[in-house]
Amino acid sequence: MVGVAGFYSDDDKFKHAIVATADGTITQIFWDQKGRGQTPVGTGFQNVVGVAGFYSDDDKFKHAIVATSGNVYDIKWR
Repeated sequence: MVGVAGFYSDDDKFKHAIVATADGTITQIFWDQKGRGQTPVGTGFQNVVGVAGFYSDDDKFKHAIVATSGNVYDIKWR
């Protein structure tokens, strides 16, 4: 694991963790009192140095911000 960040999403009432692994995969892990799941949200990121995550009420998207040694990316999904 290279980085991890967490946030709460008001649209689905889930807690979310954004996890970056050394192979460049960004995965969201989500859970509430009834269960959990996970899905990849991005792949192929090289030299990840940090991640952040948040839910944006204005556009209704969840965001993973991925910082690499040369760029910053915004991955978004619903």
